[in-house]
Amino acid sequence: MGNLNETEKWEENIYQLETSDPVLGGADGISNRAPRQLANRTKWLKKKTEEAAQSLAEHVRSRNHPDATLTAKGFTQLSSATNSTSETLAATPKAVKAAYDLAAGKAPASHTHPWNQITGVPAASLTAKGTVQLSSATDSQSETEAATPKAVKIAYDLARGKYTAQDATTTRKGIVQLSSATNSTSETLAATPKAVKAAYDLAAGKAPVSHTHPWSQITGVPAASLTAKGTVQLSSATDSQSETEAATPKAVKAAYDLAAGKAPVSHTHPWSQITGVPAASLTAKGTVQLSSAINSTSEILAATPKAVKAAYDLANGKQPADATLTALAGLATAADRLPYFTGADRAALATLTAIGRAIIAKGSIKDVLNYLGLGEGSALPVGVPVPWPTATPPAGWLKCDGRAFTKEQYPVLARVYPTLRLPDLRGEFIRGWDDGRKVDTGRKLLSAQGATLLRTAMLDYYNQDTTGTSGIVGMGFNNEDSITDLREGSFKMPDGTTFSDPVMAMSDNGMQATILTSIRSGYAKGITVRPRSIALNYIVRAV
Repeated sequence: MGNLNETEKWEENIYQLETSDPVLGGADGISNRAPRQLANRTKWLKKKTEEAAQSLAEHVRSRNHPDATLTAKGFTQLSSATNSTSETLAATPKAVKAAYDLAAGKAPASHTHPWNQITGVPAASLTAKGTVQLSSATDSQSETEAATPKAVKIAYDLARGKYTAQDATTTRKGIVQLSSATNSTSETLAATPKAVKAAYDLAAGKAPVSHTHPWSQITGVPAASLTAKGTVQLSSATDSQSETEAATPKAVKAAYDLAAGKAPVSHTHPWSQITGVPAASLTAKGTVQLSSAINSTSEILAATPKAVKAAYDLANGKQPADATLTALAGLATAADRLPYFTGADRAALATLTAIGRAIIAKGSIKDVLNYLGLGEGSALPVGVPVPWPTATPPAGWLKCDGRAFTKEQYPVLARVYPTLRLPDLRGEFIRGWDDGRKVDTGRKLLSAQGATLLRTAMLDYYNQDTTGTSGIVGMGFNNEDSITDLREGSFKMPDGTTFSDPVMAMSDNGMQATILTSIRSGYAKGITVRPRSIALNYIVRAV
């Protein structure tokens, strides 16, 4: 906290803080203007007093003490009277202070009043201007109150479906918490009138930088001037502009009497005496007339809580703006047209066929399935797997991917698959159940069976138990899924050994060679056989 920057200067007027002034400190802050002006006066008076004391001391040393008159300098008797007409006495600081305080307590010709000093102010109504009480209610029907911007904003935001309360900052309006602290540096709180008053009272209640002394304690006072302290010549003039004379009690009384006839700073006026009250507008404060209309475009009337409630109630039942509905609203209406979405919040129309109209008219999925011939007793009952050409099954169908399900979800499907798990038909061929025919014995319904591995003649050498014996071995294959993947001239056995005679004629896929019983991994020892196929997605009807 720093000190005021004082200047040795006589301030003609002391600034009065207004109720609308913000609390603003700092060197040029409006809250420090009046204390700074008083400090400037005090410093100026201190200098003048010191100059006068010095001049008086010099005069005393000269032992020449003539009495002061209206035409000659000298010593004079002091007087604290404020109603004297003497022209031979000098006014004491007490008398000057009394006159100053009286004048300071009077209102200047051009002055303002705080609102609590204004009386007889008429209340605003639907037919007359006046003061009005604010209300933030959104459900009031009053026609004698004015809605606050908060109430209007709530109704406006509700109508747009975007009401979000936000905190006020130094760059944005919003809700704010009050604080009565006088030492806070917060920029997110709002000062209460109590905090403003405390700051004002602290500034107004400060003592001057220096204090006064009775004349008997002043010695060596020289003649006073604007640049030097000292004694002064008296003057009873009230219109003099002299800067080397001192006012007599008569002059003080004249000023006092003039000030006594003025209105005090704190006084009231009936509303009938208040003139030139501005009307409120979008750019200026003022009085405003109330209106309960909800279809008015006026910018000089204030909405009553009744009007706000009517707007709020109307908006409260509305559907907030929705991009999906907006996209649909942009489509032209026509018979036998069905809207569908081509992207996010983008819609188009498709022609609705007779079958489409019939399906839409059905009241349930069951009715739709019956209409399509897929209901109970149809050719495709619940639980039957069928091939489907896309990755996503239609409504009411599930992929045969081995997933589990619950009886509560699909009660009919649970009767078909009591294990509550669908068969996994991904990458599988379906084979008819043997059911006692003894073609594929030992198989159960929904049981899986591995592929049949067709061995080549080359694998026959594993039947030999002795290394080095002679036996028939076949050609090795590089790929178990191909019976033609051979490289001429470099045929190898499964253990990687190259044939001793690669050009030797083959008979029944075999040839004479030396048997090796050791096994080496990484080589195809046989091939699988599968038919040609096309991939389809097996799905099962679930409802």
